[in-house]
Amino acid sequence: MSVELRYWDSNAFLAYFQEEEGRVDSCEAVLEEAEKGKILIVTSALTLAEVLAIRGKERLPPNPILKKKVIDFFKNEYIAVQNVTREVAELARDLVWDKGIKPKDAVHVASAIAAGVTVFETYDKPLEKKGGKVGLTIREPPERPQPSLPLGPPKNKPKTEGAPRTEPEKAKPPKKPSAHDKSWKL
Repeated sequence: MSVELRYWDSNAFLAYFQEEEGRVDSCEAVLEEAEKGKILIVTSALTLAEVLAIRGKERLPPNPILKKKVIDFFKNEYIAVQNVTREVAELARDLVWDKGIKPKDAVHVASAIAAGVTVFETYDKPLEKKGGKVGLTIREPPERPQPSLPLGPPKNKPKTEGAPRTEPEKAKPPKKPSAHDKSWKL
């Protein structure tokens, strides 16, 4: 089984840690696939510090329990940390000069390129628009796939030859609570 490589920007990790509405479910879905060994999440060594405080986001509080949780999280075998080597830094510099990418974002993009990753996941809309310029698919972590429903009859359903056919009962609509019925309210 081949493992899919995906790069995560710091803001994807922060969305997960801070349980950001509209984002945490997508992050959890990717992490679940990573835990199953289907995805290897690559990120820059910069992320280890940047994830604590990203401009415009609430800073993760420095309590001992959260510190341990963050430190241990990045030690998971499904997360690979790309070092910021001289080669990565020089590529990042060129991305700033040639592609107009912000310096920290350029370090992340250069880290993805150096690691051989082609899918870069972020919640940075301006950076998403630069994907074609740098040869990466830059997108948000995808939404959790919906379970598929079977399209045909059950495969192992016993045949009922000669049995009379009956019409299924129609489902009754749920009873709407009246304005005076308080039992449905929290």
